Amino acid sequence: MVADASAALFGVPLAFGLGCVFTDQFKAIMADVRRVERWLGVAGPLAITAMLVVGVWRWHRRVETERVDQDRTEVHPPPP
Repeated sequence: MVADASAALFGVPLAFGLGCVFTDQFKAIMADVRRVERWLGVAGPLAITAMLVVGVWRWHRRVETERVDQDRTEVHPPPP
């Protein structure tokens, strides 16, 4: 309870103070936020697509390696 009260004692005036200082610049700040949101909207799907492409590539490479290893053991069985 004391921790919450002490955090509110400093946090609330700080938030209101920052609000008063940046009120005049609010439109510019919101324009920047919207611009960043647009870039994140583009970067997010690109990152997901890149991760999927790399994952599929690694999966195919692993399957091919296992297939080659299996072919080698069929041609030359390990010694007893």
